[in-house]
Amino acid sequence: MFKRILVGVGVLSLVAGGLWLTVGPEMMASVSHMTYRTPHYSYEVHSATYAEEGIVVSIEPERSAENASAFAGVYLQTSHERAERWVADHRADPIDVMVIFRHPLTLEEANEVLRSANANVFESGVVGYTGEMPFAAYSKVEGPLLTRSLQEHAESVGHPPIEEMAENSTLQATTAFVDVRGYLAVRAWVDSKGLDVLLKHEDVRVVDITTQEVRDQLSNNRHWRNKPIDSVAIEMPVWAYEW
Repeated sequence: MFKRILVGVGVLSLVAGGLWLTVGPEMMASVSHMTYRTPHYSYEVHSATYAEEGIVVSIEPERSAENASAFAGVYLQTSHERAERWVADHRADPIDVMVIFRHPLTLEEANEVLRSANANVFESGVVGYTGEMPFAAYSKVEGPLLTRSLQEHAESVGHPPIEEMAENSTLQATTAFVDVRGYLAVRAWVDSKGLDVLLKHEDVRVVDITTQEVRDQLSNNRHWRNKPIDSVAIEMPVWAYEW
C-alpha cells in the first residue's frame, strides 16, 4: 500500500512538472512583476494580469561609487560601445535613446542638435535655480522637436511671466526668481544615421541606448513579447553634472 502511495505521488509530480513545462511559460506572461539583472543595470517589468494590456518598464543603471547621482563610468562606456556597434550594423529601425548635453542649451540650440540627427523627441529635462536652490523639471514632448521656451518652463514651476513681474513690485518682492539654465537631457527616437550624428556632436556628452537594448530583450522574451510596451522609464541623471 505504501509503495502504491509513493508511486502515485511520483506520477502526480511528473504530471505537475509536465504541466509546468507546457503551461508555465504562458502563465508567466500574466505575472504582474519581474526583475531582470545584467552586469551594469537592472530593470523591472510591471504588467496587469490581462494579456491584452501593455507593460511598463523601469531601468536602474549602475551608479558611480563617488557620486550616487551619476551613472557608473563602466555603464556609460558599455552603452557607448553598444551604440557604436548599432551604427556599424546600419540598423534601420528607430532607436530609443537618451541624450545628455555637455551644458544646458536654449530651445534653439537643443533643436539644432536634434534636427541634425533627424530626432523625434518625446521627453525632456531642463535644469536651473529657484533662488539659490538647483532644480530639474521633466516633461513629455509631442515632438518631433522641442517647443517650450525656457521662460515657459520657468512659469510652469511657479514663476510669473517676465512682463507681469516688471509691472508688479509686490511680485518682485515676494517671488523667488526662477533661472532656467536650459535643456540638459532629452529622450528621442533616431535612426542609425542620427545616432552616429549624436555620438560625434560636440554638444553631446552622453548617448545612452540602454532603453532600446531593454526593448529588444523584451521582444525576445517569451513571457513578454506578445505584450505592447506602454513605456520604458530611465532617470535622466542631470544632477550628476554642474550647470
